[in-house]
Amino acid sequence: MEKTEDCGGNPCSEQLKSIYEYLDGALSAEEIAQLQEHLDNCAHCAEAKNLEELVRAKIKSSCAQQAPEALKTKLMGYIDEFCATA
Repeated sequence: MEKTEDCGGNPCSEQLKSIYEYLDGALSAEEIAQLQEHLDNCAHCAEAKNLEELVRAKIKSSCAQQAPEALKTKLMGYIDEFCATA
């Protein structure tokens, strides 16, 4: 899935790094505008951004689910057993 250049000749790998920073809220307004311009012209990077957003949403929703009590009890038993032998 790696593409080395976009239609402007700039390495997409640098833009792909910026996608993570963008989704983490770590880019300035100017950097966001530059990234958005790239995404508007590069379907490869836009697809990568959309996929990363979907993955993050799925992880976030999965983290909100509670494990069954039986599983928690079993895992705690394993942890206690491991700590007793370590």
